[in-house]
Amino acid sequence: MPKVSLSWKIVVLVSFLLAALITAMLVYVNSQAESFANQQMAEELELSRGRIPNAEEQRLSGLRLTAGLVASFPELKALLDTDVSTIRDFLISCQQESRSSQLLIVLDPFGEILARTDGLSLEPLEDVESRWIEPALSGLPAAGVHRTASGIYHAASMLATSGGLVFGFVIAASTIDDTFARGGSGSLAGTRSSFWTKM
Repeated sequence: MPKVSLSWKIVVLVSFLLAALITAMLVYVNSQAESFANQQMAEELELSRGRIPNAEEQRLSGLRLTAGLVASFPELKALLDTDVSTIRDFLISCQQESRSSQLLIVLDPFGEILARTDGLSLEPLEDVESRWIEPALSGLPAAGVHRTASGIYHAASMLATSGGLVFGFVIAASTIDDTFARGGSGSLAGTRSSFWTKM
C-alpha cells in the first residue's frame, strides 16, 4: 500500500477545514440575511399598522368636512320644504364638487330620510337615532359602516343648524370593500370598536 506523504495530508486537512469554514460562513450569512429580512418585514408591518388608522382618520375627517359643508349651505333649510327630487338634485351637485364622498343623505330632525344620492328610496336607516343622531347631537364621532344596495360605505353624520336650532342631519359616505367593513386584519378591530358598526 503506497504511503501518503505528509504534504498531501496537510493539503487534505486544509481543504477540509476550508470547506468547513466556507460552509459555516454561508450558514452564518444566510442566518443574518434571514434575520435582517424578518426585521425589515416586522418594521414594514408596524409602519403599515400605523398608516391604516391615520388613513381611516383622514377619511373620517374628509367625510365630516363634506357633511358639515353641505349642512352649512343656507339654501339647504329651504330645500327641505320642497320635494325629494329637488333635494336630491342639490345633493348630487354637492357630491360632484366633493372628492371625499360617493353618497350624501339628508335626514330631518327626527331621523327620517328626506333624500339620498344613490337612489329614490326613502327606506329608514336602521338604529338611526343611536347611530347617527344622538352622537352628532352630543358632539361625539357619529360615524360607522353603512350598507346599502349600492354598496358598502364608511359614513359620518353632521348637524344641520340654523339660528342655533337643528333642522336636520347630513350623512356623507365613501365606498369601502367588504373586508375593510368587517374589520380586516386583527390590528384594525380594536381601533374601530368604538364607532364601527354595521347597518
